[in-house]
Amino acid sequence: MTRHRNRSAFQAYKQLDIGTALALMFFAVVGLVQTGLMLDIVDMLTQYKFLPLAGSFAAYAIVFASSGTRNPQHYHPLEWAIVSVTAVIMTAHATLAEVQTLVTNTSPWSSILIMGLMVVCGAVLGK
Repeated sequence: MTRHRNRSAFQAYKQLDIGTALALMFFAVVGLVQTGLMLDIVDMLTQYKFLPLAGSFAAYAIVFASSGTRNPQHYHPLEWAIVSVTAVIMTAHATLAEVQTLVTNTSPWSSILIMGLMVVCGAVLGK
């Protein structure tokens, strides 16, 4: 029997450290602003369409590889659903003009929702 069947989705989310993930993200952004590198990075990321997507997936891979639970059996099915949905949304946003238009038209709420999903996904992969 796999390990994830012995616990509920609520128990799985109690193990997430979203506060740490948010603090690290905030620290990185503030550090970029403080050192004057933020504008250069934003210019580079907006110039190359798929660079943010590749960077996000690379970061997720590094977080997953450095986590203590690299075995897929240690993840709850709801956690895999969150990771999968986030990957689909990120890819759709990078490749489909319709999704980009939808996000732009419903901004800032859609952007906040997508960013929240990305942070939760990172926390799930990093547990």
